[in-house]
Amino acid sequence: MRTPNGGYRCEGVVNWLAVMAFHVTGFHNQVSSMSTDVIDPDFVGFSWAANEASSRPRQSVDAALLMAQNSARRYPTLTEDFSFVAKGLAKGQRATLLLQSFQADMFSLRRTIQAKNTKRSFPFTSMDPDHVSVTAG
Repeated sequence: MRTPNGGYRCEGVVNWLAVMAFHVTGFHNQVSSMSTDVIDPDFVGFSWAANEASSRPRQSVDAALLMAQNSARRYPTLTEDFSFVAKGLAKGQRATLLLQSFQADMFSLRRTIQAKNTKRSFPFTSMDPDHVSVTAG
């Protein structure tokens, strides 16, 4: 990640940025998708009393409402056009091309996932760019 004289190399910064972007998008989407799990209080409960197999009714409803509230929001996804961010920048045209290239990569990834999903009993959507938001909410 550094040059022989101790400076940062662009490749290192790009790799680091890619890892950070994955953590706040795809990885966050994968580990935080609990809305389908809390539907069944026997499967997932946020709290329960000693010697009881499932969550109590109030806690089950609270968890379901929390998940519904978080799921009801619409966040921008990875396949959307973010070129508006580059308007007015000194190197806006270059930034726009970079954002459009990223969007094209996300469309390609979406096609790959959709093609693989045709062969699956249950579609895998955790990393589908149409389902991954750009924010942790």
